[in-house]
Amino acid sequence: MTVKQQVLDLMQPGVKLTADEIAGALDLPVLSVRPRVCEMFHAKVIKKAGTKNNRKGNPMTQWERDLGR
Repeated sequence: MTVKQQVLDLMQPGVKLTADEIAGALDLPVLSVRPRVCEMFHAKVIKKAGTKNNRKGNPMTQWERDLGR
């Protein structure tokens, strides 16, 4: 299964996660997840759902499934 498919399977309706949280949930390196998240955003499969601070206090984008697609 591709990383993109794994991300899509994880992003069920109502689930809002950052790229780091997605990587942690899938036990994958964040550097393999972030590009897939970007691709899916540009393809309008997922959309921005707000921001959330990470452990260091830096804001990170939360993503959710775009149900209009």
